[in-house]
Amino acid sequence: MTTSAPESLLVLLQGDDLEAHPGLVDGYRRLLDDGTLAALDIVPVFGPAGTSRGLGFWDDVVERAAAQQATTVLFHYYHHPTLPDPRPAIDRLRERSADLMVVATLGDAFTNGWLGGHDVPRTFLQLASAADLVTLTSMGGLAAHVRRATRAPIVINPNGVCQVRFAPPTAADLTVSREFDVAFIGSRNRPRNPLRPYHWASRRRERLVHGLSARFGRRFAVFGNGWDHLESARGPVDFTAQADAARRARVLVGGIPFSRNRYYTSNRVFFQGSSGVPMVDVAVPGVDTLLRPGDHWTLTEEEALLDTTEAMVQRSDDELTDMGLRAATHVFAHHTQAHRCAGLVEQVSRVRQLRSGRQVLPHLPFFLPEVDNDLEAPLATTGWGTIS
Repeated sequence: MTTSAPESLLVLLQGDDLEAHPGLVDGYRRLLDDGTLAALDIVPVFGPAGTSRGLGFWDDVVERAAAQQATTVLFHYYHHPTLPDPRPAIDRLRERSADLMVVATLGDAFTNGWLGGHDVPRTFLQLASAADLVTLTSMGGLAAHVRRATRAPIVINPNGVCQVRFAPPTAADLTVSREFDVAFIGSRNRPRNPLRPYHWASRRRERLVHGLSARFGRRFAVFGNGWDHLESARGPVDFTAQADAARRARVLVGGIPFSRNRYYTSNRVFFQGSSGVPMVDVAVPGVDTLLRPGDHWTLTEEEALLDTTEAMVQRSDDELTDMGLRAATHVFAHHTQAHRCAGLVEQVSRVRQLRSGRQVLPHLPFFLPEVDNDLEAPLATTGWGTIS
């Protein structure tokens, strides 16, 4: 529970307008409405053409921060290659407020570096070097890489579902007749450089989809671009139609993870997990602390994915519906963008307390209740002074 004064928050949002991230905008506005925030301003960092704004943009940011007496400036996913070095602007902001808290958030695993290294954009590392708090959507090697650029605490803040664009399944959604036994939602990409990990991960995704198509035939559907050569192809779906596409099948296959960083999930886990259709996915270290294996989803190793999916299909409709509903209920209760916003604001409060000399632990609300946070915290954070 926050014990310090409510923050006055200025969010620099990676997008052309506020509609780029409606779940986050809604989440922070809720915190303003309930008094958790004293003031709020949200500013997109891109211009209408999708390019970073000029120097006048930073003049505007400094003036906005002064006008609202901002106590925290949050750089949301500030890692696009066209964005400028933010450190001169941060220096100007700190001149106006010595107690200003600067927060940097990263929204990708960035594991596509040469020969498997991390390729975090220089812009974000520049930001991290000047930040007071850094949050990532996965830890492990990514956290170690970012740690070399910053002395700030680094804490996990996992992906979540957009509560504005997605909704819990209705009774009608759960009783609809299923056209397919199995579905996969994702496009076929062909990165050309074999020295980059995404090249091989994309090839493995292709092998998976072809394997599912061969195993299940007409009982399988793949939604996305690039699969037109397969009989099972059903074409692309709009972003917000993922849940509807998922509900055409009895079982969803999550796919090939593009990272093995601890807690890594693509956002599809929460978008599609909100559909009420049970998911089979590849186990990545730590993801079993977010959603419960065997209860919310089924985890397996990549080489066993086809057989595990086959075993799932053999289960009764009632069993599958119950698992899918448990997953959707848990996702909307703990893993929405609004939860991420609230968790981040609480984390800012705890960093302030930490800096004042109080012995306070990080805020880790997204782990399952059976997870021992004292044991998990060293894996979910780095640079937090009270954790060895």
